[in-house]
Amino acid sequence: MRASPVLAALLLVCVAVVGGVTPLAGTVRPDAPARNAAAVGTGTVGASVPGVAADADGNATPAADSSGVDAPLPPTDASVADPVPVAAVNATNVTGTVNVSRVLWLPSGATPVTRMDSVTIDAGVAVSFGTNRSAERMETIAVRERVRSADGAEARSQAILDGMNAVERRAVTLRTRSRSTVRSYANGELTATDLVVERARIRAEAGALANRVRLLSTLAEDVEGFSLNTGRTQSLLYDLETFGGPVTDRAVAALRGSGDATRLYVSATGTNVVVTTVTDGEYVRETYRGDLRNLDGSSIQPAVAQAVTARSYPEIWDARTATSGSGRGGTFIYRVAYPGGQLTAFVDGGSERVFEEHQRINLTTFPSTTVANNTQNGLTLSVNRSYAGGPIRLELTDASTGEPVDGTVQLGRGEDSTTVGRTGEDGVLWALSPRGTYYVTAVEIGTPNAVIVETSPVEPETVADTFDASEVGDNGTATTPTSGGTQ
Repeated sequence: MRASPVLAALLLVCVAVVGGVTPLAGTVRPDAPARNAAAVGTGTVGASVPGVAADADGNATPAADSSGVDAPLPPTDASVADPVPVAAVNATNVTGTVNVSRVLWLPSGATPVTRMDSVTIDAGVAVSFGTNRSAERMETIAVRERVRSADGAEARSQAILDGMNAVERRAVTLRTRSRSTVRSYANGELTATDLVVERARIRAEAGALANRVRLLSTLAEDVEGFSLNTGRTQSLLYDLETFGGPVTDRAVAALRGSGDATRLYVSATGTNVVVTTVTDGEYVRETYRGDLRNLDGSSIQPAVAQAVTARSYPEIWDARTATSGSGRGGTFIYRVAYPGGQLTAFVDGGSERVFEEHQRINLTTFPSTTVANNTQNGLTLSVNRSYAGGPIRLELTDASTGEPVDGTVQLGRGEDSTTVGRTGEDGVLWALSPRGTYYVTAVEIGTPNAVIVETSPVEPETVADTFDASEVGDNGTATTPTSGGTQ
């Protein structure tokens, strides 16, 4: 006998949702091989549609249904999840690495609020994540049952439309919450961890809503004489993908206990935010520019999105080994793989600018040639500097022999310094650069010997710098203008 929807929902509530707990690492020392090292530089970068992942061959395949509802995901046909065809791009295989770390930066002229914080397991937060996930699953089940129990094609069609309308309203609410959260952090009302936790909740809800859209699309296929507007569903799916990124996901793993503790750099002004970390041998970065996001209904053509990406990241584009682009409505997502890294650029249809970026860069290939060092008490400490929030390489050696030294490292501004890890047997530790002048203190393990370096971040190479130095022609190719654009 088939269980009733109510009974099914009650059973779901009784299921424990919190994941298993793993021991935390004793140091923040990302010396493991980069997770994506084998994949970078070959093949095709998979399309980025909510609920669609790339298999080993780069083909789009449905991802696991994160809402937990036992309804099949729709096939990846053009009506639901296929990426929009892009103008042909010849992936140019280039040897070597990109010698510039170009990033989407916060707006000039404003003083951002910047903090660094360590995120570790938090049982209360983990339970709240599980509770929210169960609530979203129950709501998705309720939507499905309302459609299935409706009497006749017209009633089912209306139930599907009602479901879509509800998702669209929730998406607007999520955008408002997201911007409000960033503003609250920028106003000093939230800590860095508070910001990341709320962004993680919003990202999870966006994923659940995307699953609901796909479910409604599948249900619509079974209603004779009715179909959902493809442009409407795909535009919504792509918009829902713009909430958070790989750093948020990494922080969630730490909070749940399924990943090691991680140190974050968070900087924000207005509705603009950047969050970075170093983990698993990679520098990971996500940036959102609310001032460049224009939700006025403007669409963007694939060729224009491609040109904007190339114009914004010329060094990465020239070294690209694989590319893919997909989008609908006012959001186009371009993925670029290159030797040593991966870039995901989100291009806005209204501003025709990159408004969000996700970057993963192998630490061994990160371009850093500016070094600050000091020799003291028989120790030499060298700091490969980076821009604020970027990765810095700290190396501790014996001043006489040059041999690596294992030491504890503190980083910060004087009395605000925090222990960030140990250099280990190879004498090297990667960390994140603070904003403004900072001190790096290394103390040799088992001795009182210490060495201090005072330094500051380098100026970043930004998307705005190169974007304003070129313009896009009618054929969608970047050209050199007679005058620059505006930020």
